[in-house]
Amino acid sequence: MEFPDHTPPAVSHSEPVVENSPCGMLIREIQYAPGSVRQSKESSGRICLIISGFARWECAGKHCVPGVDNLCHIPARQTHLQEAFLKEPFVLYAFHYRPDLLGPATRAQL
Repeated sequence: MEFPDHTPPAVSHSEPVVENSPCGMLIREIQYAPGSVRQSKESSGRICLIISGFARWECAGKHCVPGVDNLCHIPARQTHLQEAFLKEPFVLYAFHYRPDLLGPATRAQL
């Protein structure tokens, strides 16, 4: 698989913290401009399905480059950094969940 050229952008911003609904779950589409950089730490966990584009993610000292059709998990209260590649928008569907909704066995598998 070939990844688009990546040059780290100079501009950065933080995404507002997302609070879950009273039921503890929220699903939303998120679009990031090409070259955008964001750092976030949320009280909810997040499962992301990448719809278009590529980005470089860093979380807990690990790096990955998720792209189209990848499914990724970001644990609750985990700071993560995202750098969208320059050639196209980075779009994903995010399922935010309150961690206490998952049983211990499920949390251990994520």
